[in-house]
Amino acid sequence: MATIAVQQLVFAGTAPTLTGTVTASDALNYGNGMNTVAVYSNSSASPVTLTITPYGNNSYGLAKQVVTITVPAHGSVWVPLVRAYDDGNGANTCTVTTSGFSPLPVALVQDNVSANS
Repeated sequence: MATIAVQQLVFAGTAPTLTGTVTASDALNYGNGMNTVAVYSNSSASPVTLTITPYGNNSYGLAKQVVTITVPAHGSVWVPLVRAYDDGNGANTCTVTTSGFSPLPVALVQDNVSANS
């Protein structure tokens, strides 16, 4: 499982640097659970499915719902990462598995500047 480094937004503007091709399963740090976004860019001719399987149960005792997101062919998606996606490892991460993960660059972007301005 690869861990993707977090890029911080800056006042001068930020263009996410896609850090390379994802693996079949990646741990993404969601920070405080409110200001982090994963950016996926698909340059292939086929759509790719991202799957997030949160750990544990909701407040009703039911397993948390699996989230699936489609990255369209020759397209991109920005996926907000929230605390509810936590993978239960105690490191503020969620695990994203990817179908057809090559080529699929990703960036993890976090906004910490707006809280202090």
